[in-house]
Amino acid sequence: MYHSHSYQDEAFGVFVSFLRNVINGDQKYAELILPIITDAHELATGEKTYFTINRDNYTIITFLVESSKDYFQTLNTGNIIKSDYQRILEVVSSQRELVFA
Repeated sequence: MYHSHSYQDEAFGVFVSFLRNVINGDQKYAELILPIITDAHELATGEKTYFTINRDNYTIITFLVESSKDYFQTLNTGNIIKSDYQRILEVVSSQRELVFA
Protein backbone atom coordinates (compact mmCIF):
# COMPACT_ATOMS: atom_id res chain seq x y z
CA MET A 1 0.00 0.00 0.00
CA TYR A 2 2.80 2.42 0.83
CA HIS A 3 4.44 1.86 -2.55
CA SER A 4 1.15 2.46 -4.31
CA HIS A 5 0.50 5.67 -2.42
CA SER A 6 4.01 7.02 -3.05
CA TYR A 7 3.84 6.04 -6.73
CA GLN A 8 0.54 7.91 -7.08
CA ASP A 9 2.00 10.96 -5.37
CA GLU A 10 4.97 10.91 -7.73
CA ALA A 11 2.77 10.50 -10.82
CA PHE A 12 0.53 13.38 -9.74
CA GLY A 13 3.58 15.50 -8.96
CA VAL A 14 4.96 14.97 -12.45
CA PHE A 15 1.57 15.70 -14.03
CA VAL A 16 1.19 18.92 -12.02
CA SER A 17 4.73 19.96 -12.91
CA PHE A 18 4.06 19.42 -16.61
CA LEU A 19 0.78 21.36 -16.34
CA ARG A 20 2.59 24.29 -14.74
CA ASN A 21 5.26 24.21 -17.45
CA VAL A 22 2.60 24.37 -20.18
CA ILE A 23 0.80 27.22 -18.39
CA ASN A 24 4.11 29.08 -18.22
CA GLY A 25 4.56 28.74 -21.98
CA ASP A 26 6.70 25.62 -22.37
CA GLN A 27 4.57 23.82 -24.95
CA LYS A 28 6.85 20.80 -25.30
CA TYR A 29 5.17 19.39 -22.17
CA ALA A 30 1.70 19.70 -23.71
CA GLU A 31 2.25 16.64 -25.89
CA LEU A 32 3.10 14.61 -22.79
CA ILE A 33 -0.07 15.47 -20.88
CA LEU A 34 -2.51 15.68 -23.80
CA PRO A 35 -3.05 11.89 -23.91
CA ILE A 36 -4.02 11.94 -20.22
CA ILE A 37 -6.43 14.83 -20.75
CA THR A 38 -7.85 13.21 -23.87
CA ASP A 39 -8.44 9.92 -22.06
CA ALA A 40 -10.16 11.83 -19.25
CA HIS A 41 -12.41 13.54 -21.79
CA GLU A 42 -13.20 10.26 -23.55
CA LEU A 43 -13.93 8.51 -20.26
CA ALA A 44 -16.23 11.36 -19.19
CA THR A 45 -18.13 11.25 -22.50
CA GLY A 46 -18.36 7.46 -22.60
CA GLU A 47 -16.12 7.06 -25.65
CA LYS A 48 -13.80 4.99 -23.44
CA THR A 49 -14.40 2.90 -20.36
CA TYR A 50 -12.38 2.23 -17.23
CA PHE A 51 -11.07 -0.83 -19.07
CA THR A 52 -9.89 1.00 -22.19
CA ILE A 53 -8.14 4.08 -20.79
CA ASN A 54 -4.35 4.14 -20.54
CA ARG A 55 -3.29 1.88 -17.67
CA ASP A 56 -0.06 3.78 -16.93
CA ASN A 57 -2.04 6.94 -16.15
CA TYR A 58 -5.17 5.26 -14.84
CA THR A 59 -5.07 6.92 -11.42
CA ILE A 60 -4.69 10.42 -12.83
CA ILE A 61 -7.33 9.93 -15.53
CA THR A 62 -9.95 8.53 -13.17
CA PHE A 63 -9.15 11.17 -10.57
CA LEU A 64 -9.70 13.96 -13.11
CA VAL A 65 -13.03 12.54 -14.27
CA GLU A 66 -14.31 11.78 -10.79
CA SER A 67 -13.30 15.26 -9.61
CA SER A 68 -14.81 17.22 -12.48
CA LYS A 69 -16.78 15.03 -14.88
CA ASP A 70 -18.93 17.87 -16.23
CA TYR A 71 -15.86 19.88 -17.19
CA PHE A 72 -14.17 16.98 -18.96
CA GLN A 73 -17.37 16.12 -20.84
CA THR A 74 -17.39 19.56 -22.46
CA LEU A 75 -13.63 20.04 -22.90
CA ASN A 76 -12.54 20.44 -26.52
CA THR A 77 -9.38 18.33 -26.58
CA GLY A 78 -8.70 19.39 -30.16
CA ASN A 79 -8.15 22.98 -29.05
CA ILE A 80 -6.93 23.15 -25.45
CA ILE A 81 -5.96 26.66 -24.41
CA LYS A 82 -4.12 28.09 -21.42
CA SER A 83 -7.30 28.59 -19.40
CA ASP A 84 -8.12 24.89 -19.85
CA TYR A 85 -4.75 23.88 -18.43
CA GLN A 86 -5.27 26.33 -15.57
CA ARG A 87 -8.70 24.84 -14.84
CA ILE A 88 -7.26 21.32 -14.82
CA LEU A 89 -4.53 22.46 -12.44
CA GLU A 90 -7.18 23.95 -10.13
CA VAL A 91 -9.10 20.66 -10.15
CA VAL A 92 -5.99 18.66 -9.35
CA SER A 93 -4.73 21.06 -6.69
CA SER A 94 -8.00 21.46 -4.81
CA GLN A 95 -9.20 17.87 -4.92
CA ARG A 96 -5.86 16.13 -4.53
CA GLU A 97 -5.36 17.49 -1.03
CA LEU A 98 -8.67 15.94 0.03
CA VAL A 99 -7.97 12.54 -1.51
CA PHE A 100 -4.31 12.10 -0.61
CA ALA A 101 -4.25 13.82 2.77
